[in-house]
Formats: sequence, structure tokens, C-alpha cells
Amino acid sequence: YLVTHPNENGAESNHGSKQMFVTCATFDPNGKYVYAATNCGSLLGFQLNTELEMALFNTLPKGNAVIKGSILEATRPMFKIKIPGGSTATQIVCSRNGKMILINSKDNALRLYNTSTIWQTVSKELAKMEPEQGNKSNLPVLCIRSIQPLFSFQDIVSRCKWASCDFSGDGEYVVGGCNNHKYELYLWNTATGMLLDQLTGPQISLHSLSWHPTRSFIAVGTSDGLVDIWGPRMDWTPFAPDFQALQKNVEYVEKEDEFDAVIDGDEDEVVKRQELTDKIEEKEFVDVTSIDTVPAFDSDSECEEDTFSFQAKIRSNFVSKGRGSNN
Repeated sequence: YLVTHPNENGAESNHGSKQMFVTCATFDPNGKYVYAATNCGSLLGFQLNTELEMALFNTLPKGNAVIKGSILEATRPMFKIKIPGGSTATQIVCSRNGKMILINSKDNALRLYNTSTIWQTVSKELAKMEPEQGNKSNLPVLCIRSIQPLFSFQDIVSRCKWASCDFSGDGEYVVGGCNNHKYELYLWNTATGMLLDQLTGPQISLHSLSWHPTRSFIAVGTSDGLVDIWGPRMDWTPFAPDFQALQKNVEYVEKEDEFDAVIDGDEDEVVKRQELTDKIEEKEFVDVTSIDTVPAFDSDSECEEDTFSFQAKIRSNFVSKGRGSNN
């Protein structure tokens, strides 16, 4: 276990242990940092060094005072951030990419922090401080007041307490579950803080939830001993423009003549089908053998047959003569 520092001034106090009473903790994905939250509403950050890792795995050489001193240094929190409201934290979750942490507090709020901003601020503050006589253990715990949560998620209407929360596999979304007659799931965007969706479950209590590491599925542990799996909604509008989603299953009763080709007694439908049949039958027939008259020469005063009828007459210039003629 990690031994926390008594207080931020480095001195023992009667109420020091209460200030640093840890209620929940988590590793980052790489195992280099430990984030913890206390009952007084503080966020603590620990940075693990090589000596501490050796001690955790029981590979520490015995009788080495230098290494033991490094362990004591590593078990001190690097920073302490006051969570707004000062309420006790019940759950802390780190995203799978290690860039964000989410704290669930008893004041019915989920608070999102950026880990990169926190450690950059810690590095700047440590650069300003010089350890006395080269002993870093004399440095007080950094109490950072400039760090504020990126977003605070809560149900403004019902003000229900969050039973559990988690990150999506890529860290782009946050889900929180609460109990209000029926359990409900709220989904937010971590980049904008916008509420994206609200899902309502059956009339049972939600105990815990977990987001799938790589896919858009959420597993919910409930009070009836079952695990509910939530997935993405299917959009059927491109397949059926008049599609309407139902809140629950409804038994559909088919009408007697709903899917008939022609409904008995529907005269309009019969007329429409007859007109369509007539149009198909009355298509124009293309005659490629007959010759139509030219409208420009179509007149009552002339006879086209006489006008365009010519008799070929050939007159012979040679006269036939009898035998013995001299000409």
C-alpha cells in the first residue's frame, strides 16, 4: 500500500490522517502514476519510481538505506488538488489512453480532469522549488489551486447520485449511470461536454457499468442478477422513410385486405389499373412501309398526280428508206 504524507506542510498533525484518508484509487494505463481521491474531496497524484516497483514485487535488496529513502519519497503524493465542493469521492476512473481521469463524488457530480495539464503544472512548480540540502523528501506536497475540472457532469433535473461511470475505449465519451425508479445512462462528449444521449433501462437498480475496450457496447450489472448489454441504435430511416421507433414491442394485427393486389370494392383502384392497362395497349404503332403525303403540296386546286406526271416522248430524226435508194 502507499503511505500518504501527513499534510501539505510536512508536519505531523492530529487531523492529518483524516485529510489524507483515501477512498478510491486507480493506476494509469502505463502503471507509472497512481491517482487517488480522499474523503475530504482532494485528488492526489503519485509517481512510481524504480525502487518502489522493486519493493512492490519484493525484489528490493535488504539493508540499503538509500533505496529505502527513495521508496519513502515515492510514497508521498506529488500533488494535491482540491475538488470543487469538497465532497467525498466514491470512484475514480482513468481513460485507457491515460489523458483524462473522471471522479465520481457524493455531491452527484462527475468531474473530468486532463492529466497532461496536471503534470505540466506540477513540473513547473517543482522547477521553482529547490530542495533543502538536496533532500527532496523535505519538499511539501504541492497544493495546486489553479487546476479546475474540464467539465462537470450531473443530472440537473433529478439530481440523482451516480452509481458508476466509465470512459469509452478511445476516451472520446463518458457514460454515467444513476437510479431513479428506472436506471438511466447518460453519455457525454469529453471534448465539448455536451450530453449526447440518454438511455432508460427497466425498473431495476444499476450497480456498476463498464464500456467495451474497442466497441460501442456498455455492460451494466443490475439488481436482478443479470447483465444488460447496450449497443448503438439502428437507423432504419434510409430503408423505410416512414419508419417510427417504438418504446416497446407491440403486437401487430394485419388487416384482412392490407396486402391484397386489388381491394374488393375499391372502385378508384380498379379505374387506375384499367387506365394503366389502356395506356400500355394504346401505344403508337410505327409504320415504316407507308409513305405519307407532304403537307406543303397538299392543295385542293391542283392535282398532284397530274402535276408530277411526265410522259417521255422521243422523236426519231432518222427516216427509214427502202432498198436501192440512192439517198
